[in-house]
Amino acid sequence: MRSGLAVRARGPQGLRLALLAGIAVACTTVDAQIASKPDPEVATALLITQLKPGEDADRTERLRSALERTVLGPVRLESLHTRTLSTAEAVEGVRHAIAKQPRVLIVANNMTLARMAMDATATVPILFRGAADPVLMCLAKSRQAPASNATGLTMHLPAEAKMAEALLDTYPEIRRIIVPIQGNVQPPAACGETTPVPVGNPIACRRGRLSLAEADRLLSSRALAHWADGRGVEIRFEAVCSIDDLDIATKPTKTSTRTGVVLPLQLLFQQKQAEVVRVMSRHEVPAVYPRRSFVDAGGLMALVPRLPSVDQDPLPAMALELIAGQSPTTMPIRSPDSFSLIFNTGTAATLPVPPSRITLRRTSEFVP
Repeated sequence: MRSGLAVRARGPQGLRLALLAGIAVACTTVDAQIASKPDPEVATALLITQLKPGEDADRTERLRSALERTVLGPVRLESLHTRTLSTAEAVEGVRHAIAKQPRVLIVANNMTLARMAMDATATVPILFRGAADPVLMCLAKSRQAPASNATGLTMHLPAEAKMAEALLDTYPEIRRIIVPIQGNVQPPAACGETTPVPVGNPIACRRGRLSLAEADRLLSSRALAHWADGRGVEIRFEAVCSIDDLDIATKPTKTSTRTGVVLPLQLLFQQKQAEVVRVMSRHEVPAVYPRRSFVDAGGLMALVPRLPSVDQDPLPAMALELIAGQSPTTMPIRSPDSFSLIFNTGTAATLPVPPSRITLRRTSEFVP
């Protein structure tokens, strides 16, 4: 076990004791330790985090400060760090921490941890922060009305249409936009259901051109298609399974020199950012990316959600509202309402067509 504690019992009981021993150690590596003797007179909130102690300290301290002035009086914030735990240990740790002392609020610093908390309790309000889609994560039925005990802040924005618009504003001569989509992304099952997958070949990967209906099962494509209809631009969805597939799908032809690429936020591209950027550079194709890190790796431009600063973080105010009695079932999930455009001037200089001056004036940050 990671805890390093000696557990002598063998068999299932020994495993159970070892698991709880590991959780006990994890629960002591906290910003405010979970009390060994719960005080029923003190209201407590539980922060579940995978960050190291001290990481994101400013946001945590601002939340802790807000909890000092709730309608219930001061609420003590306790932390459960799951960074060194396996998934099974983390789930058991969350259940243990919730059962040990009643909580007026649970705060999760990502949506996977929020799901663990939701599996452990259906009554305690859960406040999350994360980058995924909370609806696809089965945390909410909709962003406007979660209809569950969880609400919070998501950085997930269906941004492909805005990315395409930024690309066309930068290079107005573009008439075709290629949108590569990872071909082995499994369409999400309905919440509460599971999708069986064959052993040894979990998700078959497909390659080649996708219709709008096929693309929409793997990516929210309707808004992008609607935008393209209004701008007279052809959108071509291509399923890819590797960087070699991406190379083939985005290679310009003699009749398609006015081509651009929109790279959606998908695992294949995230894991191989440098290789993706090299493909785009080799083809001399204008491409817009979903995260700043692609631009730092040499990509042309990125349109990214503008994250709230520590002072503008909505979670402390949402925490106070939930503790005051507002139901999370009707509290809308917040998300950024603006984007930042990051532009790499060095990469732009290598392309055959210069960027629009209008876009350069709108750029939030330049990378040399």
